[in-house]
Amino acid sequence: EESGEESVQEPGDSSDEGETPPTTPTAPVPAITTGLLTIVGGAGVVLDGNGSVQILSVVSEHWSLDISTVRFEDAWTGGSGGALLAGVPHTRLTSTVFEGNTAMSGAGAVFARAVDVVGSTFIGNRASGWSASVVGGAIRATGLVSVVNSSFDGNGVGDQFTPGMNKGSDVYADATMSVVNSTFRNSQGGSLTSTGGTSTVRNSVFDTDCALGGFMCAGFFSGGQNRSQQGDSTCPGTGTPHAGWALVGPRDDAGVVPVFPLTVNTNPAMGAGLNCPLTDALGRTRPADGCDLGAVEFN
Repeated sequence: EESGEESVQEPGDSSDEGETPPTTPTAPVPAITTGLLTIVGGAGVVLDGNGSVQILSVVSEHWSLDISTVRFEDAWTGGSGGALLAGVPHTRLTSTVFEGNTAMSGAGAVFARAVDVVGSTFIGNRASGWSASVVGGAIRATGLVSVVNSSFDGNGVGDQFTPGMNKGSDVYADATMSVVNSTFRNSQGGSLTSTGGTSTVRNSVFDTDCALGGFMCAGFFSGGQNRSQQGDSTCPGTGTPHAGWALVGPRDDAGVVPVFPLTVNTNPAMGAGLNCPLTDALGRTRPADGCDLGAVEFN
């Protein structure tokens, strides 16, 4: 017996045999094959290795790396690059601090390919191994190196009993480097080493204990408008020792990165620079010519 009721299909009901729901065509998503990994910190951002681990390792043939306003400290590795292993085509470090990092096999703070270092500070980093292949107390790079408005203090190669001589306690470049308006203090066994060609260093200041026997610039260097407290002549334009007061003063932590300002306004490093960067490590404007040597303008 028929009930007399009709079935009513609700909207979206596709239960009828042979009926398929509508679909929206989508384009295929392209694969990401190249790019820039950007890490931006800020005031008070600290990555601490607690003396036991390497903090960051980035390896890629297609991606580059850009890090700014981050502090890396107290990292350790038995390999290379105590705080940062940057196995990418290009790395840029801006307003970044590396302090107290150690790598046994070299590159106490940073091991990179091509690297730009801008307005950054490296303090007390060490490549702690003692073999001939251990180089780069703070930075070792296998590609081109650019250092601008940056400060280096107390970096070294080897241990306290066997310091490494002319192994780039601050920067070791397998290729070449360009160093502009930077400050180098207390490097242990020689500051800059370049083995791949003629490098450039200019508008920079060196205040290092030469008793350890290292050269401030080991390799082939061009440039000028540099000053050395001790009169080391291996960096172009640094042959006259500066007697009397120190060229470089104590550490100043008031800005975005620690810096080591020039001392007094009669300092011969004042106003001696040519073809200067637009600003210094703290963002203060520099004159095109006649800027102060080192990472910061005298305030």
